[in-house]
Amino acid sequence: MLIGPAAVDNKMMMEISSKPVLLSRMYFGKHKGQLFRDIPKDYLKWLSGTDDQDEDMRFTVGHYLNG
Repeated sequence: MLIGPAAVDNKMMMEISSKPVLLSRMYFGKHKGQLFRDIPKDYLKWLSGTDDQDEDMRFTVGHYLNG
C-alpha cells in the first residue's frame, strides 16, 4: 500500500488541483489578515457583487455567506 505523495496519481492530482480552495484568511483590503468567519456578512455580500474576484475568493465568499 502506498502512503503520501506516491499514493496520488497524476489524474487524481489534476482533479484535486482543478477545484477551488476554501481560503481561511482575507488577503487584501480593510479585512486583510482576518479569518473569513470573522468578517461581517455585509462586507461579504458587497464583495460577492464585485467582478474582480478569482475562483478561490468567489468560492470562499459563497461558502461563508451560504454556509
